[in-house]
Amino acid sequence: MSSKFHNLWFVPLELPQQENSFDCGLFLLHYLELFLVEAPVYFSPFKITKLSNFLNPDWFLPSEASLKCTLIQRLIFELLENRYWEVSSAASSDEDQAKFLECNEHETGVQSF
Repeated sequence: MSSKFHNLWFVPLELPQQENSFDCGLFLLHYLELFLVEAPVYFSPFKITKLSNFLNPDWFLPSEASLKCTLIQRLIFELLENRYWEVSSAASSDEDQAKFLECNEHETGVQSF
C-alpha cells in the first residue's frame, strides 16, 4: 500500500442500507448523487452531527436508491429511441431501417417494436 494512505483517517458512518444483495451499485450511485448535491462547500466528515439529515441512517429511504434501476432503464430506452429516429430519418430505404433494427437488437439485446 502506498505511504500516501497511511495517514488517512477512517470515519465510520451509519448510512441507509440496501435491502437485498443486488442493489449495491445503485446505492453507490445514489450516495454519490446526493452527496454532490447536499454536501456543504467546506465539508468535513468530522463535523457530522446526529441532528443532521446528511450522511446518517435516515438520509434517504432505501427504495429511492432501488428506483435508480428504473430511471437508468428509461434513460437507455430514450437513448436507443433517439438513435433509432436519427438513423431512420437518415436512412434512404426501408431496407436500411430493417438492417439498423436487426443490428441494434443484436448489439444491445433490446428488441424494437
